[in-house]
Amino acid sequence: MFPGKTLSALAFASYRGDSSLVYHELAIVVAVVMHGDRPYAWAPQLYVDAPASVAGGRAIWGVHKTLATFERTRSYARGSVTVRVDGREIATLVASAAGPTLPLRAPLGALGMRDESVLPFAMAARARVRLARANVALATDSPFRAAFERRSLLALRLDDLALEVAAPGGFHPMTGASRERR
Repeated sequence: MFPGKTLSALAFASYRGDSSLVYHELAIVVAVVMHGDRPYAWAPQLYVDAPASVAGGRAIWGVHKTLATFERTRSYARGSVTVRVDGREIATLVASAAGPTLPLRAPLGALGMRDESVLPFAMAARARVRLARANVALATDSPFRAAFERRSLLALRLDDLALEVAAPGGFHPMTGASRERR
């Protein structure tokens, strides 16, 4: 569609309440890639504050997760999060909401890697979405900094996010169908 271009994203999530595991996560999505005939998000690095999430991410989905700490401040309209690994700041995100919310329901796909095998898996997201203003600062030595330092095209805030994630090759949460491993 746009040769030489891709979509990248930073996503901060706070899983709580009825989530199967309560934790915070910062996902760094550096590209959307084609695998077979479908697009998938490629997130080579995720930071989380729960050892069980690190273990599950690697064992089930083949996703590289690193244990981190999260310092949050939040009011209804504005929030910030600073992520640190071993005391070293990795990223700071500051966002403020703007505008009305709209319902969102979206099928998503992502890729993991294990033993040099690609593991595609499906996700389904439901949320209330609104535009936001965001500032992102990544550590100067971050290998992902170049993907974000000049590109602040769109920021979204998702409230009441419900995210279902299928095991690779397993049940597809949006359609109910089983998916073959590719």
